[in-house]
Amino acid sequence: MGSAYIGSVIAREGNTATIRVYQHHPDYGLDAEYFIDEWGAMAVAGWAYADMYSKKNFRLSSPNRDTPYVPFLESGQTTNLAKSFGGFDNLFDAPASAVEGITVKKVELVRSAYNDDNRRERLVAAGYPAEQELFHEVVMKICGVLDITIEADDASLLDPLEAGVEWEF
Repeated sequence: MGSAYIGSVIAREGNTATIRVYQHHPDYGLDAEYFIDEWGAMAVAGWAYADMYSKKNFRLSSPNRDTPYVPFLESGQTTNLAKSFGGFDNLFDAPASAVEGITVKKVELVRSAYNDDNRRERLVAAGYPAEQELFHEVVMKICGVLDITIEADDASLLDPLEAGVEWEF
C-alpha cells in the first residue's frame, strides 16, 4: 500500500464530475475541509496527467485487480486541464481552489477514515479476523471514502474525463 489515496471518477456529465476518494493508508485522514486544502488539487486534477498516473477501468478501486489497465489517453496526448494548470508538480500540497476553472461544489463523507483505533472493528464488521493483514482488497472494504463533486467553468477542461478513470496519490 504505497499510495495514501485513490481517486476514481464515478460520474461525469457535461461540466460536472464526481470523484470518489478512497483512503488507502491508515496514517492519512479524511477530514473533508483539511483534505480539500491539503490534497485538493491532486484529488480534482490528478487525472489530467494520464501519462504519469491516470488509467482507466476501475482496477484500483475494484477488488478484481486482475483487470488490466487501459490507457486513458494516447501516449503524448495532454488534457486541456493539464495545459492550463501547468506541470504535475503544481498539484502537490495545493488546495482544490488552486486549480483555476474548477470549483468544488460538494464534498460528502461516505465512510469515515479508518485508523489504528478503529481498524480491528472495521475488519470484523467486514467479515475478517481482527488481525487480518491489510491487502488492497481488504483495505478497500474498510477504508474511508469521500465524494467530491466538481464543476468546470468550461466543460472542455474536463475532457476527455469519464467514469472509470483512476489515479493514485
